[in-house]
Amino acid sequence: MKKYGPIPVVDVFAGPGGLGEGFSSLGRKEGVVRFKICLSIEENYAAHQTLELRSFFRQFSTDTVPDEYYSHIRGEISRSALFNAYPNEAETASREAWKATLGKVSSEEVDRRIEESLCGRRNWVLIGGPPCQAYSLVGRARRGRINEDDRRVYIYREYLRILSRHAPPIFVMENVKGLLSSRVNGDLIFEQIYRDIQNPAEAVYCLKGRRNGKLQEVHYRVFPLARRSENFDLCNRPQYRPQDFVIRCEDYGVPQSRHRVILLGIRDDLGSIIPKILNKSSRQVKTASVLDSLPRVRSGLSRGGDSKAIWRDRIREVLKEPWLKEVKRIKQNDVYEELRSTVLNLRVPQKDRGGEFLSYSRIPRSMKVWFHDPRLNGVCNHTTRAFGANGKNGVLVKTKL
Repeated sequence: MKKYGPIPVVDVFAGPGGLGEGFSSLGRKEGVVRFKICLSIEENYAAHQTLELRSFFRQFSTDTVPDEYYSHIRGEISRSALFNAYPNEAETASREAWKATLGKVSSEEVDRRIEESLCGRRNWVLIGGPPCQAYSLVGRARRGRINEDDRRVYIYREYLRILSRHAPPIFVMENVKGLLSSRVNGDLIFEQIYRDIQNPAEAVYCLKGRRNGKLQEVHYRVFPLARRSENFDLCNRPQYRPQDFVIRCEDYGVPQSRHRVILLGIRDDLGSIIPKILNKSSRQVKTASVLDSLPRVRSGLSRGGDSKAIWRDRIREVLKEPWLKEVKRIKQNDVYEELRSTVLNLRVPQKDRGGEFLSYSRIPRSMKVWFHDPRLNGVCNHTTRAFGANGKNGVLVKTKL
């Protein structure tokens, strides 16, 4: 590690960089960075802007991040002013974060960028999560089924092509849990992905209808990180259930019920390496132990205008609702009085609906190292959306984190 430096990581379908942040954070606070993002590829403008800014941040060690970075986060100086103050780091960040659409940009350009970013290093990691909207349970609930014409259903094949062309020793693929139950033409898409990713070159050859000399006959053993199977087939490969690949974040000390499918691939020629499964946390971290440190904000209104006074009046309209009178009629007086008192005494939070940055000094009770930066002097992206659920009196608070 000391001789060769951090292990290079190429992040495709990077989004705003959550997966890459996990890799980049390992050892950073201790001053011994284990992985370094050398290239991230993302098509969305806002996500790419985040990738570029975070790449800029990582050009510095933890204790040398410039004050101007925090000034920009607080909205005190512009992005251009920050980058102009540190042109070398800004240029590196711009080179590392590439705004491009895989499947539309030429394969030759993708390959060139990957090879240049690796600088000849042979030991590296490919990570990424092909677009998940096509597989998500929420998306299917809205549409009723998977849209088989959606290019995102098969965009994972771009991931396969990169595996075939560059044969990284290790890869990590991430997607939503809905992937496990998604079907296309009656077949489970996860089973197809699982087969294809073990032999990506063959999958790409079949798709192209001919052999491409640049693609390699590379094979991978694919492992889950949450559960290990003792069953092996005739080729001495373990047999897994789709559910074995689901990581339940709350089981590992994350204060969120976030479930994701994670596939870890190890190239066949690396021998009989069997990765360990993740160790579950001895206790679950309650969401409230992190969120209750945030400043209170009110919900927004989507109908009839929005202001502090209008919001308060709309809340008080609930006192005229038939269901509240029914609570009193069935002699649930204590419940009725509690509701009535809460509504009448409701005050607009000092921070109103929040904002992109709020000055605030309270420290979370749990996971301070992860969720609190003393140099920031506030919280970011703490704002509410406008909702008008359940008719004219519906009010729903949603906070972005």
